[in-house]
Amino acid sequence: MINLDEKEILTFDCYGTLIDWETGIKRSISSMFVNQKLQDSEILHLFAETEHRVQTEYPKMSYENVLKEVITRIGKKLSQDKSEEEEKSFSQGVKNWLPFDDTVGALKRLSKKFKLVIISNIDKSTIEVTKKHLVVNFYQTYTAEEIGAYKPDHKVFKYVFDKFEKYGYGVNQVLHVAESLYHDHVPAKNMGFDSVWINRRINKTGSGASPNVSDRWIPEKQFPDLTSFANWALDLS
Repeated sequence: MINLDEKEILTFDCYGTLIDWETGIKRSISSMFVNQKLQDSEILHLFAETEHRVQTEYPKMSYENVLKEVITRIGKKLSQDKSEEEEKSFSQGVKNWLPFDDTVGALKRLSKKFKLVIISNIDKSTIEVTKKHLVVNFYQTYTAEEIGAYKPDHKVFKYVFDKFEKYGYGVNQVLHVAESLYHDHVPAKNMGFDSVWINRRINKTGSGASPNVSDRWIPEKQFPDLTSFANWALDLS
């Protein structure tokens, strides 16, 4: 049971939770491999599978280079190699991906009550551009580049909670808000901190651009969007 009365910090995954990364992924990859006539589900599966492998093999690689390697490998798999220019275009495209329609309004409301923090599998330069789309001010921002590891590695969350402890906040005062079961809610359960699921894929099949995990990792609380989460968090807090 989540005790909202004690929560002071909301930590957010960014891409997939705040930013509509699946739309960005689908548009970018479909345009790069237009002759393949890939279905959306195929694109997302290819991306999830390939990104997971690259991040596992190269946990300290910058996310920009992860994306370049993802496109290289997808191109080889589809027998359609991509140029360095195309790889760079894909890796830079993340900066142009936009928030979900409900994101900014919900963050503005939540910021009046909670400190907002981003924990993202991204690099510093990209997240700074993305934050301009999100409008609100964030108390802290933590990236894979800074930490030297990618979620779901427990090192990511240990790093963040160690920082919070130095600022005088305990784990019980933090609520993690995220879409990806694999990247966020599996480590949340394993490490014992509270999380809520923003189920952006409600009524859709498959796990989208994230690796699939069993239903046992689904958190106690889930919401279809950030508006409904904000309504719950602000009504009960």
